[in-house]
Amino acid sequence: MTGRFPRVRQVGSQVRETAGGVRQWLAGGPETWVPTEDEVEFLQGTADSAGSVIRVRPRSDENEIIDGREVLPAFHVVQTDLLKRNQSQTHAFELWGNDGAVECAYVPGEQHMADRVEGQLTSQYRDAEVTRSRPRLPVLESGQHIAAISLSLGRELFYPIRRHDVEGFEIDPFRPLITEILGPDTASQVDALVQVVFKPAKGNWTTGGWFGGNVADAAEYLRTPEVKGWLSTYEVDPSKTERRAAEVVQSQRGSDAFHTDIRVLVSAESRFAATNRVWEIARVFEQYFDSMIGQGFQITQHRGSDIEHAIESAVARQLMDAEMVLTVDELAGVAHIPAASLMTPPLDWTDMTPYDQLPSNAETFAQEDESP
Repeated sequence: MTGRFPRVRQVGSQVRETAGGVRQWLAGGPETWVPTEDEVEFLQGTADSAGSVIRVRPRSDENEIIDGREVLPAFHVVQTDLLKRNQSQTHAFELWGNDGAVECAYVPGEQHMADRVEGQLTSQYRDAEVTRSRPRLPVLESGQHIAAISLSLGRELFYPIRRHDVEGFEIDPFRPLITEILGPDTASQVDALVQVVFKPAKGNWTTGGWFGGNVADAAEYLRTPEVKGWLSTYEVDPSKTERRAAEVVQSQRGSDAFHTDIRVLVSAESRFAATNRVWEIARVFEQYFDSMIGQGFQITQHRGSDIEHAIESAVARQLMDAEMVLTVDELAGVAHIPAASLMTPPLDWTDMTPYDQLPSNAETFAQEDESP
C-alpha cells in the first residue's frame, strides 16, 4: 500500500539526527506517529466513506460467543471474477475505547449488506440497541501519539486457535480485553481501537494449492508426530491431545472461513502511554487464544512508515495481509458482542466521603410520589 503521509518520513528523518533516533532507526523507525490536523481530517474522511456502521449496545449479560457465531454467516458471501479470483467484500468488527467507555460495531463492506446484517443482529440480540451511524474513529486526533500492532498466526494456517466449541473458554476473553482497553485510569486521555477485518474465503481454502499444504496433510502430521534424534528421525505415538487436534483440523474441510486481519491502535498524549497500552491490549490475544496444539497469535509492532500503512488500512477497513484464515467458530471468539456488564465503565469510588453511600457518578432514580 502506498503511503500518503510524508510527515511519517519527516519524523523518521528528524529522530535519526539524535543518538536515541539512531537506535529507533536501526529498529525500524519511531514507535508512534503524531498526525497533523490536515492528516486527521483526511483520514476521518476516508473512515466516514466506508459506509454504514452498525453500532450494537448490549443490554443483557447472557450474550455468549455462540451468539456471535450465529451472526457471522450473514457476512459470508463469496464473490469471484471470471478467473475465479476472490473479489468478495471486506467487513470489520470493532471495539472502540473512548472517554472511559467501550462501544462495539460491525462495518459491512457494502451498503446493501448492511440491511441483512442489521436484521441478523436485531434477531440474535433482541434486547440490544442496534443503530446506524458514521462515527469518527476514536484514535484519530491531531497532536496525539498513535501506536499500532498487528496479530498473526504463530503456526501453520490449518492449526486452529482456541475455539469456544472445542476447548471452550473459562471466561469470555473479552473480559480482560475490555479491561485493558479501558486501562487502569479511565480519566486519562488514551483512546483505543481493536479492529478485526475479515473477508470471505473461497470454499477451497482447505485444499492448499500447487505449493501450499492442506488440512489432510496437517491432520496426518498430528497423527504421526516425529522426533528428531542425533542421527535420524523417528515416529512416536501421538498423544490424546494430538489425536483430538487432528480430528479438529480434519473437520475444517468444507467449513466457511474468512481471511482475517486483527490490529490494535492506541492514541495517547505521550509515546510511552501509547506503546504501553497497545502492548497490554495485544497481549490479551496472545494469552487467551492459544489452542491445545499451541496455535495462537503472535504480535508484530509497527514502526516508522509501517504505522502509516496500518492506519491507512484501519480507516479503510481493508486487509493488510490475507494470509491468516479463521473459520467461523474461530472468528467468533475475536469478533462477538460481549455481555452488557463488560461494556459499562466502572464506578469511581475515589471521591467518597465517610457520609457517602454511593459515588457521585452512580446512577440515581427519582422516588415516586405515593401521596394520594
